[in-house]
Amino acid sequence: MKARNLVLCELCRPDLGNKFSLLGVFGGDLFSSTFPVTIPFSAYFEVADMEPGSHAMLIMVTAPGVEVKIEGGIEVANSGDVASLPLPNLNITLERPGELTINVGIDGENLVSETRSIMFQPA
Repeated sequence: MKARNLVLCELCRPDLGNKFSLLGVFGGDLFSSTFPVTIPFSAYFEVADMEPGSHAMLIMVTAPGVEVKIEGGIEVANSGDVASLPLPNLNITLERPGELTINVGIDGENLVSETRSIMFQPA
């Protein structure tokens, strides 16, 4: 099993034809001129080469003043299928500069992790 993509964004929306639209993709660090600041947050990731059957999933989002834990399950029908997994759209309040980290685990294995710096930028 391996992660193929992890994209952090403001919104991940399902579309017709087995597609997702990603809006407000974070291409690097996050900047704000005020703290605390509430931002929309989501992520899109894909997992390949999973064995057929039921799998437990754990997603953790952490940042100064933020700890979101999302638990769920994935049902894989065929070996070799790619699972497209959008994170539910969230509003998170960043209390101060620091780091925002998302960790994705499947069946107790930390599969992928991504960190972005949260920085102050004067207006």
